[in-house]
Amino acid sequence: MAPLDEVVLGLPEARLRPFVDRYVGYRERADLPLVRREAARDLAGTLWTFGTYRP
Repeated sequence: MAPLDEVVLGLPEARLRPFVDRYVGYRERADLPLVRREAARDLAGTLWTFGTYRP
C-alpha cells in the first residue's frame, strides 16, 4: 500500500451542503502502479487533479 503524504477534510459552504457531503483531498506516492477496489456506496465521488506535484 502506498503511503499517504497528506489528507485534508473539509465541509462545503452552507448553500452546497444539500448536494455536497464533504471534501476530501489527499496526496500519495507509490513506487509501482496501483489498483483500487472500493465498496459500492450511495455517494458519488469526483476526482480532480491539477497536474503533477513536484516539491
